[in-house]
Amino acid sequence: EEIKQGIIVTTSGGLVGGDKISLALTFGEKTSAMIMAQAAEKVYGSSGATCLMEVDLEANTHAWAEYLPQETILFDNARLNRTTRIRAAAGSQVLAGEIVVFGRKGSGETFSSGYLRDSWEVWRDNKLVWIDALLLEKNIPQIFNHPACLKNISGAATIVFISDNVGTYLDYARNLIKDPEENIRMSVSVTNGVLIARFMGEDPLNLRNAFGNFWQNFRHHVASLPNSLPRLWHI
Repeated sequence: EEIKQGIIVTTSGGLVGGDKISLALTFGEKTSAMIMAQAAEKVYGSSGATCLMEVDLEANTHAWAEYLPQETILFDNARLNRTTRIRAAAGSQVLAGEIVVFGRKGSGETFSSGYLRDSWEVWRDNKLVWIDALLLEKNIPQIFNHPACLKNISGAATIVFISDNVGTYLDYARNLIKDPEENIRMSVSVTNGVLIARFMGEDPLNLRNAFGNFWQNFRHHVASLPNSLPRLWHI
């Protein structure tokens, strides 16, 4: 049986320089629910001001919390500073992610200048256990051309899973990435009780498909939830 779902709607149609969005999501004790975005988020080019996004997710004891994003599309000259902060109580389980698309491939536009700081904080039982940040500001074309950096990719994504005994799910998660979509690079690791899956790809649609396939299979395996994604994901 599927769990309850809540939908985030951005009525403005996108973010422009200086816009601020703050989301506070609290999953009560023994709650099982998914929060997802209604559509892809667009961040338009800016003449200088930076968009700010903060997502604070709190999962109380024995909660199952899913935060399923759709893509954040960065137009050329976009400026975004985003922080996703998760506070997971002992006994809770959290599955959360983000997808970033660099430019609009279909329109021939790349993300060649601008600013991105995309950071994560994971707190487990009031202790900071994982922090991560991607920063793009200077020499962006060189970063996207260098084989040791982001060579040729048009998008990247992260999925994190927090749970007691999270290491027991590592082998299954790695099995899910054995046969990747075309031109998709994936990895899975566990650090300080956090399972982290990474995705990078040359084609945004293939990246989205790989992300969604991992998500729906993983939630089914871990929580015996339907091996599917909400209808909105497919619109």
